[in-house]
Amino acid sequence: MKNFLLSTLLTVSVSTALGACSGDPPNPATPIADAGTADARIERAPSDAQAPAPKMAFVSALTDYRTPSLQLYANITGGVEAPRPGCTQIAVGGCSGFVCAADAGVPEVTKRPSAGRIDFEITAQRETLKGFIEPAPATGIYAGTTVTAAAALGGGESLLVRTAGGDVPAFEGRVAFPLVLLMADESWFSSAAKTVPRTEDLVLQVQRGGPSTELSLALSGKSAQLSCILPTDTGEARIVKSVLGQLPPGAYQTQALTAQRSDATAGDFAVRVYAVGPVYNTAKTQAFAASIQLQ
Repeated sequence: MKNFLLSTLLTVSVSTALGACSGDPPNPATPIADAGTADARIERAPSDAQAPAPKMAFVSALTDYRTPSLQLYANITGGVEAPRPGCTQIAVGGCSGFVCAADAGVPEVTKRPSAGRIDFEITAQRETLKGFIEPAPATGIYAGTTVTAAAALGGGESLLVRTAGGDVPAFEGRVAFPLVLLMADESWFSSAAKTVPRTEDLVLQVQRGGPSTELSLALSGKSAQLSCILPTDTGEARIVKSVLGQLPPGAYQTQALTAQRSDATAGDFAVRVYAVGPVYNTAKTQAFAASIQLQ
């Protein structure tokens, strides 16, 4: 369930997604520095419950702006995939997800398209950091990897992605690491469960939002998952009650990301390149990660 955030919001279906940085939110003694912006947007990615999958290539680099490590991921959809049995899909506006029966099976992925080797180049103030990932020959699935810089990113660094090409023709994309969103409501950074009624809109007040910055919010429960890509240019991010009402009541883990995106095309594949960071409290000492009780 902890892997749901990145694997659904950015459609990165690797078992290690966010494993290195989302199990427990960082809680250092000192705040992070501000980060830069880029003119890009992010929209809803398809749920794994959906079949057939569209032809899309997702490539992402994620950092928490505190440690010098970056996680590199990729996922390409459009191969031979089965729908998730026993599940009903949710797709409303910028939100997607599914509600499953207790005995729902696991979707089978036979073979995914490949873009060949994917090279990442992060240009920071004092260094150029490079890394790459390659697909498994049998399945085409990319395993995530971690690269380490000399120092934590400060924001505004450039991410350049280049692929060797394969089933997906060679492509490249560039995007800057985002200005991380801030939230003043400390209840989203507390270990205590937060009660959220399904009969009301869920509204998150954010700072430093804008037309190029999106809040990616994921809810992961025992039998249901939901991801929403929410604009922030009004100073708030909202999940409407008509979406929340489709989820069963119960306990959910929630996590959030700040993301910037650049778009391209490669043959008949749509390409999305993401630079991703966390969402922090206003003191920049804790990353968003909360438990909620939907009622």
